Amino acid sequence: MIAKKPLILIAVGACVLGLVGFASQKKQVERPLKATVQVTVVITLDSGGIPLSAVADGAGKCDPLGQMTSLGIGIMAESGYFFLTGTMTTANGDQLFWESAGPDLTVFTGGTGRFEGASGGYTVEYTKFEYRDGPFPGIVILDAEGLAEGTIAY
Repeated sequence: MIAKKPLILIAVGACVLGLVGFASQKKQVERPLKATVQVTVVITLDSGGIPLSAVADGAGKCDPLGQMTSLGIGIMAESGYFFLTGTMTTANGDQLFWESAGPDLTVFTGGTGRFEGASGGYTVEYTKFEYRDGPFPGIVILDAEGLAEGTIAY
C-alpha cells in the first residue's frame, strides 16, 4: 500500500497540471478580415516560357491586422497555378503564416505573438493585374492590387 501512494500522487499531480495547461489555452475568436493589398510577383520561366517559380512581395492595410507586409515564395503546381507559402508581418512584428489553397483561396496556418495558432483564410478580388517584362530574359513581373475578404481566428 505504501508503494502505491507515490504513484497515486504522481497521477493526481499529472491530471492537475494537465487541467491547468488546458485551462490556460487561449480561446480563438473568429473575426472578419478586409484588406487592401498591393503585390509584386517576380516569376521565373523555363526556356519554353513556362512558369517555374515565383516570389511575391506585398504590403497593405488590413482590418484587424493593421499595416502589414507580406513575403511569399512558390512553385508552379501540376494543377497549373502557383503554390505559395509566406509570412505576413504586422507593424509590431507579429507574424501570420499563410499558404495558397487554390487559385482563389489563401489560408492561414499559424503565426507568432497574438497570431499563434491562427486559422481562417481569404480571397482577393483584383482591381489591377498587369504583367511586364523583367530585367532579364526568363523573368516576368506581375503587379497586382486588390481587395481581400475573409475571416481570421486567433
